[in-house]
Formats: sequence, structure tokens, C-alpha cells
Amino acid sequence: MEKEGFYYLEQEKPSIDKLAQMVVEHTTNSNGERLALIWESASFRHIWDPKGVHQRNHHLQRKCQQVFNQYNADTHTFQKIYYHRDLTAADELTLREVYQGKKKTLDNMNWMANAGLFAAYWPLTYHLSARARPYAVGAWTLFYYFGVV
Repeated sequence: MEKEGFYYLEQEKPSIDKLAQMVVEHTTNSNGERLALIWESASFRHIWDPKGVHQRNHHLQRKCQQVFNQYNADTHTFQKIYYHRDLTAADELTLREVYQGKKKTLDNMNWMANAGLFAAYWPLTYHLSARARPYAVGAWTLFYYFGVV
């Protein structure tokens, strides 16, 4: 029973130095910088391999490459950079910090827009109620709440 990459009792096991060298080669690039290895993260597995099929078959790196190839750099620049095989850990941390900052800004803008719409609802509804019947005001409220208006 011969399988590639598996060691059995009758075969020679790698030495500690050889094993350490294999780990270093796996986790660093040619410049000695630590790689991010996105495909090994729990969040990548949660999104792209929810049933664990790729992990059981040791195909997570291939799945990461497929995800990278599926994105267009013109429309999904962040994803195209984030899922690149040679992304370093420092670059991943920088990307994550930029993303969190932009997300916080967007959340604040959404909150302010919702607060403005809530504040504008009351005077608009007051003026509508002076000219329309109650069911029209109820319909206006539903339309306004669900974003039709």
C-alpha cells in the first residue's frame, strides 16, 4: 500500500530538521516573509468549505486558487488581492485594518442616513395626514418603512 505523502512504519520517517525545513518552506516565501495562508483559516473554511469536503481531501489551497481565479480585478480588487496565494501575513493584516476602517465608515453613514429618514418621516406624515385618509397614511408608512418612497 503505497501512497504519496504518507509515511508508514516500514518507511523511513523524516528527521526533525527535515520536518522543520518543510514547515518553514510551507509558511514562508522566497524572501523569508511569513505567508498569510488564507486557505488554512477557519473563516475561509466556513465560507468556501462549509461541509469540510475540501479539507478532508486536502484541497483547500486549490479551492483558494479557484476563488482567486473567479474574481475580476476590476470589480473585486480586495478579494483578488486577499485570496492570492503569495499574500504575506503583514499584507493581510494591513488589508484587514483598511477593510475594518472602511466598514466602520460605511456603517456610520448608514446609521446617519437611517436617522435622517426617521427624522424626516414625522413632518412628512403630519402634512400627509392633513390631506389624506387614514388608510393612505398607513400605506405611506408601509411604503416609507420598506424603502419604496
